[in-house]
Amino acid sequence: MGEAVWGATVHAISALDLRHTDNPVAGRHQHPNSARLYRAASETIASRYGHLNFDIGLTVCQLRLHANFYELHLSRYDFEQHMDAGIAFVMSLISAAQGQSA
Repeated sequence: MGEAVWGATVHAISALDLRHTDNPVAGRHQHPNSARLYRAASETIASRYGHLNFDIGLTVCQLRLHANFYELHLSRYDFEQHMDAGIAFVMSLISAAQGQSA
């Protein structure tokens, strides 16, 4: 489940930062395909949408949930807490993306 939240995070970030989309066939939801592009997209979003607590949400999704998929370092309680926070973060990204397209 944590990896699903991480995947949703990546796609929500791509919906908010359209600069990195180089493939017109893939459309606006092509996610950054390199660490450099992902970092650039993240920095742009963090500066534009500071109210999302972007750094905290990204830390939860990437360094806690995504890393846990490979390392299994979280207790069940911590995992559940991070899942709740991660889902809330993804929902705030989706909400911001919907507002951007309106």
